[in-house]
Amino acid sequence: MTFDMKLFRRISVRRSDKWLNVAEFGRPPLMYWSNALAGETGEVCNAVKKYERVVRKMRQNKGPQSLDEAKTAIAKEIADVYTYLDLLAAELDIDIGEVTAAKFNEISIREGFTDRYPEQV
Repeated sequence: MTFDMKLFRRISVRRSDKWLNVAEFGRPPLMYWSNALAGETGEVCNAVKKYERVVRKMRQNKGPQSLDEAKTAIAKEIADVYTYLDLLAAELDIDIGEVTAAKFNEISIREGFTDRYPEQV
C-alpha cells in the first residue's frame, strides 16, 4: 500500500475533531498537540529501551520477548508520533512533506551532499 500523506491528514483531522468534540468545545490549544507529540516520543524511547533489553537477553517480564515483538512495538509508537506530528502541522497549515523535503535538501546543501529530494535520475 502506498501511503498518501494528504489523504491520511484529512481522515486524521476528521477523526480527531470527533474525538475531541471540537463542535462543542472548539479547537484545542496548540500545546495540546505538542504535548501529545512529546508523550508519544517518550513512548518510542521506552519501546527502544525494551528492544535493547531483548537484544541483550535481559530479563523482562513486561514487554516484548522477541525482536519481532520489540520491533512491532517501536513501529506502532512511531506511527503514533507521526499522527500527532501531522496533527500539529495541520493546526498550523503546514505541508509536512513539503517542509521535510525542503529541510532535507537544505541540510544536504549545507553539508556538501548531492542527495536531494526528489532524486533526479
